[in-house]
Amino acid sequence: MKKVIKSAGVCLLFILMYFGIQFLVSTVINAVSGYKVSAALVAEGVDVTSEEFMTLYYERANEFVAKNLGIVSFVSSLLSCAVIFLIALGSKKKEARNEGRSLSAKEALGGAAKELGIRKISAVKTVLSILAGFGLIAVINGVLSVLPLPEWLISSYSSASSVITGSSLIGQIIGVVIAPALAEEILFRGVILGRLKRVMPVWSAVIVSSLAFALVHGNPLWIAYTFVMGLLVAMIDVKYDSIVPGMIMHFMFNLYGCLAATLMLPLIVYIGYILIGAGIFVMLLSGGISRNKERAALC
Repeated sequence: MKKVIKSAGVCLLFILMYFGIQFLVSTVINAVSGYKVSAALVAEGVDVTSEEFMTLYYERANEFVAKNLGIVSFVSSLLSCAVIFLIALGSKKKEARNEGRSLSAKEALGGAAKELGIRKISAVKTVLSILAGFGLIAVINGVLSVLPLPEWLISSYSSASSVITGSSLIGQIIGVVIAPALAEEILFRGVILGRLKRVMPVWSAVIVSSLAFALVHGNPLWIAYTFVMGLLVAMIDVKYDSIVPGMIMHFMFNLYGCLAATLMLPLIVYIGYILIGAGIFVMLLSGGISRNKERAALC
């Protein structure tokens, strides 16, 4: 029990670190936007003590933040990944010192990557992961479209989504597609799932890590479908002892979400993705489970 509590505490610290970095990056961006907007309004001759100044200030500052949301997400995600990787690197070096051996830079980097579950997969599994990502969001969207959801829940979901979809397409690709697929998979599957598997039954670790992944998304609908997504991705991670398939699925899931409204796919294509996704998951999850024990000795 002590090991479980300790591991849960370490996982919580990693999550707090992740959001702490996001907060710091957002604070810097907000400070920059505030300075630029204030300087521009003063240059335009707007009285800083007037109500007009405050109105224009908030409008332009919010617009600046919305346009740069993708950059905030991308930068904070890269910093989080860098910190996690450095911790894993330090863990491997410490392990080598305790065993009285030395590591080359290549060995240390390779060991850190393996500890986080970053392992190569075949071209076939890459293609399967891409199709599975599309199939997953098709299934989730299909279910959500037929459920009798209350108006307040739909309104809450639309409001939360508008913050993301309000940015440019490039901003969405950077901040909504690439950054979460990279950072969230390293954090929730590479670190949290990997560590929990060492101190509790595998399926308990899958459920707990998926629940943590879901809860950080905040909005009730996001929590519901990211929990399902987290379960499936975690199951594939457990099978292959690699976060790469899940990272690809996460990437395609987010990409489809960003482009679906623009593409307006016909119903037959939509149904096709659902059937393909179901078949692909059966293929991905068939066979034995990896028994690799190297994962997540962080902290």
